[in-house]
Parts: sequence; C-alpha cells; structure tokens
Amino acid sequence: MPLHRPQTVQLPRLEWARAHQGAHEVKLHTHPLVELVYVVQGELIIHAGAHDLRGKPGTIFVLPGNVPHDQLCDGPWRTLCVLYRHGAHLLDETPRTLDLAAAPHLGAWLEDLCKHSAAPEAEAMLDGLLFAVLSALRKTERAAQSAEALHPRLADAVRYLQQHLTEPVDAGDLSRAAHLSYSHLSALFRERFGCGPLKYQQNLRLEHARRQLLDPYLSIDEVARDCGYDDTNYFVRLFRRAQGVPPGRWRKQASGRAS
Repeated sequence: MPLHRPQTVQLPRLEWARAHQGAHEVKLHTHPLVELVYVVQGELIIHAGAHDLRGKPGTIFVLPGNVPHDQLCDGPWRTLCVLYRHGAHLLDETPRTLDLAAAPHLGAWLEDLCKHSAAPEAEAMLDGLLFAVLSALRKTERAAQSAEALHPRLADAVRYLQQHLTEPVDAGDLSRAAHLSYSHLSALFRERFGCGPLKYQQNLRLEHARRQLLDPYLSIDEVARDCGYDDTNYFVRLFRRAQGVPPGRWRKQASGRAS
C-alpha cells in the first residue's frame, strides 16, 4: 500500500525589503522580482506597463517582475518596498492596488520585514513572515471582492461593523453609517446572512475570538477584552452557545487538532 506523504508548502523567498522616503519621483525601471509597495505617507501614482495605479496611505501596490514601472508623487512620501520571488501560488501577481485600511496589522508586518531584512540569521523567519503577509493579502482581497457583490448599503454596514469590531454599536450608529433605515438594513442582513446586524457583529467577534484563542499566551480574560467584551462570563456564555464548549476547552481541542 503506497504511503501518502504530506504535501510540502513552498515558502516565497524574500530578496530585499526597505523603507524609503522623499519628495522626488522615481524614474522608470524594471527588475525580475515581484514588488510590493505599501504607502505609509503621501499620494502616489505608479505606471506599471499599461496600468496607471493610484495609492494613498493604507494602499499597497502589487507590481509583477519584468514590468517597467515608475513612481510619481505630489509632495513628501514614505513607502515600504518588499521584493520577493516564488509567491505566485499565494498571491496573484497582476499589477493592481489593494486597500489595507481594514487590515492595519499588515503594515506592521511589512515594517518588520524592512527592519530585519538585512539580518542573515533571520532568513527563515522573514520568509515565514512573507508567507503570512501574502496569505493575508489574498484573504483581504477576497473579502473585498465579496463585499463588492453586496448591496452597496449592506456593504457599507458590513464595513462599519468590521472597522468597529470591538466597540459597542447600536441601531442608530449602523443606520447612519449605511445611510439606510435600520428596518430596511435588518431585512438586507437577514436576506443575505440569515441574521440581523447585531447578531452578525457578534458572529464577527466570535470568529475573532477563535483566532485569538489559538495564541496560548493569551488568557480567556484577554481574549474577551480583545473581542470587545468587558464581562468575561458573558463572553464565555456566548462562546459556549455558539461552539458547544467553553473557550478554554475549545482551545485545548483546537491545539490537539493542530498537533
């Protein structure tokens, strides 16, 4: 009987990462590596082949290898530039921009890549972090594409709930964010997601809780607060109702599955 060997995951290879700043334009150039350019400050235009791409703080440019590109600006700018290879299985390399306003942690990860890229002893860690960045970018892009398929007012409400995940949100807040009556908004939520807006926010929080529980260094109290619940007992009751087990037991079960 043939043995089934686990499929290995190929890590992308980080070649170069640096933070840049200035108030000058970058002339047309090309290189064989895929490049990510994350805008920290300023507004930029990058011409990549036949594509005219615009970005502001929170935007990331995806620039494929061997495509000539420049960078135009209107004032001071600061960017994080990451060049890599072997990442096409994780992120489409078509020239485009992605909005990372809803994923600020990715900017911090890119800062870490730039900060430590010159340390040879950190090579494996950096390739792993790059893998995480590209995977998160793909997930962020897919979520944005799903949101585009929603009713525009529903998409506004979902975006508001995602951006205010840990904050108390009432019907008035959501109606103002979506420019729609709460009754109409509730009908759209129930038609698309099978639940009302506040239940949808609760589901988002519990999804976030499951991710946080995978970190063994976080206590249940810390996870509860990070998900917007000051009352840990209330959080535990909600989690048990949704998952069938309390968060501590869920963590142990998840840890057993991972090992």
